[in-house]
Amino acid sequence: LWSRYVNTEKEAEEINNHIPNKDEWVASLQAKRAEEWSGFIQNWLWIPMSAGQTVIELKRCQKIKKANLPEEFDYIQIWGDPAFSTKNSSDSFGIVVTGHIIKEDVHYKYVLDAIKLQGEDKLQEHVEEVFESLYHKYGVSIIKVENNNGGALFARALQKRHLAVEIVSATRDKLSRLKEYEGDFMREYIFFLEGMTEELINQLINFTGEDWNEDDLVDAMVWSFDGYKTVWIVL
Repeated sequence: LWSRYVNTEKEAEEINNHIPNKDEWVASLQAKRAEEWSGFIQNWLWIPMSAGQTVIELKRCQKIKKANLPEEFDYIQIWGDPAFSTKNSSDSFGIVVTGHIIKEDVHYKYVLDAIKLQGEDKLQEHVEEVFESLYHKYGVSIIKVENNNGGALFARALQKRHLAVEIVSATRDKLSRLKEYEGDFMREYIFFLEGMTEELINQLINFTGEDWNEDDLVDAMVWSFDGYKTVWIVL
């Protein structure tokens, strides 16, 4: 499939001029990416990404002012990306709060807060307090925590604070998880609260899936988009 695509329309025209059978013509990525009205995104056509290629463009990150937020959400959830080492060189602990509205077949997502904890702020007791504060501040329905890097134990600690928690396990890599929502960005189903999400947006527009990427907030955002399914509560 990859051999059927070239970068520019000029390249495609030069090649196709020497191919009599139109069924064998190549297509240009330049033209395909311009067909936004048809909902084209690279992932939908299974076109491989080149090294260093980002997934989400800045123009796809729609900001919204607090005054323009919906009056209420169908549900709100928090995702936390566990990283408890206090070393500054280790991963940050990313936390993202997302409000969800479902209208007929459309699932809108409003990113309300994005927090990055580093150094001593990643001490577990402090992280628990941050989650509990966000839980009550936003009226959260569920907290989701990945079952890795101490995530299961952390989830149990949150449950002891009488917070609703779901433990999940990753079955795909971070890049694949983000690309599942590429179409929602294209269709303008995702919004970012102005003044609260700028650091997340900066990570997002520079994210390529490569090992050196700073992605704690990006991955937390993607998980916070996931559907609301199971609630575990310890009373």
